[in-house]
Amino acid sequence: MSYRFLVASYTDAIYTIEFDIATKSLKATQKLTVGFHPSWISRHPSDPSLVFTGLEQEDGRLLTLKYANDSGKLEVIGDVSSGGSSPCHILVTEDQLFVANYSSGTVGIFDIQKDSKGSSVAVKPSQAPLQFTGTGPHPRQDGSHPHQVVLYESARIPNHREVLVPDLGTDLVYRITKNDKGIWEKTDEFTFEFDRGGGPRHLVVQDDKLYTLLELSNHMTAHEIASPQEIAEALKHKDEEDYDDEDAKAYHLRSSYPTFLTPHPKADPPQLAAELLSSVVDPDDTFPYSYLYVSNRNNPLPEGDIITVMNIVSPASLVTSLSIIEERPTGLKHLRGMIFFGPGEKYLIAGGQDGGGVKVFEKIRLGKDLKEIAHLPAEGEEGGMRPTGFLCYESK
Repeated sequence: MSYRFLVASYTDAIYTIEFDIATKSLKATQKLTVGFHPSWISRHPSDPSLVFTGLEQEDGRLLTLKYANDSGKLEVIGDVSSGGSSPCHILVTEDQLFVANYSSGTVGIFDIQKDSKGSSVAVKPSQAPLQFTGTGPHPRQDGSHPHQVVLYESARIPNHREVLVPDLGTDLVYRITKNDKGIWEKTDEFTFEFDRGGGPRHLVVQDDKLYTLLELSNHMTAHEIASPQEIAEALKHKDEEDYDDEDAKAYHLRSSYPTFLTPHPKADPPQLAAELLSSVVDPDDTFPYSYLYVSNRNNPLPEGDIITVMNIVSPASLVTSLSIIEERPTGLKHLRGMIFFGPGEKYLIAGGQDGGGVKVFEKIRLGKDLKEIAHLPAEGEEGGMRPTGFLCYESK
């Protein structure tokens, strides 16, 4: 058994690498030149041959690619405007696609149109891009900077569906829902008044809890999410004697915690949190608990950047309470992209944008730690792969 990865990068290409489980080895196999900084890569949820990437340039582009799993061949079959500048993240649903455009403060929304045989694909704007505005106290918060687009379907509320957008520039997470006319619009937002200047970068939702990674302050936050229906229900009791204003808020802060224990006082450029993953609970109890895994960039020490493993509940009370379990040095420089793969999400692949190449780690100690098992060195600090994101396919 082996796995094939499509690798997004800070070069002009998408790379293909393979990991052989038996030999614990990584090798580069192909390269497709597509344009400036294809830094994020996503695929269609039911048609894995459909792949999408964005070119992080002023006139942002959204590319559609066709992937052949038997040969590993990748080709560009579509190219449209991303609806803004510097597209940095893409969410693909069954029939629509959302693009976070970092520099322009917009989210482009597109329809995915396929013919009956699936041989022809067209990506077309379904509405005008959503435009966000605002600033924050940090020098990098000079305007709106959407950094991710995440689909959230509530486990408590039937048929509840919304899109969450963390905005690094405004210290907000936007809640996007469809109105009665089928148009996506901003209906609410989560604020971070307790950590202004934190810069929400990426988030995950698990069991109706929102975990947000603040890039600029290197903090993780945990909130209980209330749906719009629950807020409306709470407001019905506003005139009652035991009414609590907290019940009518979109979220309740439960915990905030640093993403690493000891910041380096001379880090230049500054240390920055980057990627956030949540692990699944494996049914066979190989990994019986869910943890958060955070990549932290720009550690100036020789050990390289670290991946922090965080606990998300207090064992004593089973309530949301963040804490650090382990800090695992990786030897990677500017660790940005990483994903889980394999049975029970047993493995993690990560790359150093500015050095160290690509590495595969295996989860150990029931998921509380990571062990390096494979390494593909960089081809040189400036001329190498410069990986920023990964897509995984099984390749027997």
